[in-house]
Amino acid sequence: MTTAAMKRSTSRLLLGAGVLVLAVSLSVHALTYFPSIHVRMAWTWPLHVATLAVSAGVFLSILPRPKRRPRPPGVGVIEWHRRQYRSDQDTMRRLVAMIPPAVRVAFMAVMLASMVNFFWCIKLLEFESPEAADGRYVLQNHGKWLRDLTEAEYHRMRAYEVRMFSTGWVIFSLAALVGLRYVAPRIGELVEPRDDRPAGDV
Repeated sequence: MTTAAMKRSTSRLLLGAGVLVLAVSLSVHALTYFPSIHVRMAWTWPLHVATLAVSAGVFLSILPRPKRRPRPPGVGVIEWHRRQYRSDQDTMRRLVAMIPPAVRVAFMAVMLASMVNFFWCIKLLEFESPEAADGRYVLQNHGKWLRDLTEAEYHRMRAYEVRMFSTGWVIFSLAALVGLRYVAPRIGELVEPRDDRPAGDV
């Protein structure tokens, strides 16, 4: 199998996994709004691992790092690092430009909603952690008892924990899918060598 064929096969595999992770993440997030369904982090950790695996697969395999050129003779270390920094900024601008404006706006909206969800869930959790021990449901901080919880309160707070993390899974899987759809097909444009010299240099 050629390198190009392997990349296409990997892209299809990651695309399918990314769609699956995104769909499951959205489903789990939706389930946290139903009090009768007791969702908890202990049951969803495989989804956390799967999200990290898909994201890592996309950004390490599909998006290779540009090749670095050695520092030219006569160019100081600080100046060379400044040029490399400008080159990295240019690469990032070119990468973002590959994504359609509407998709960028939609992704930023999802990120904003995720941030609001995260801090709202922290508030709902009263900045603490629900625990079950010795037949009791309690709210505690690093093992220190704060107050007792009813069974219903305990399960709702466990669901809030899942809801807080689930939007993170959505963001990472969505970013991976956007990268596969819009950036991966044009990755050759990012790895082409570019002149790091400032304008006017010979």
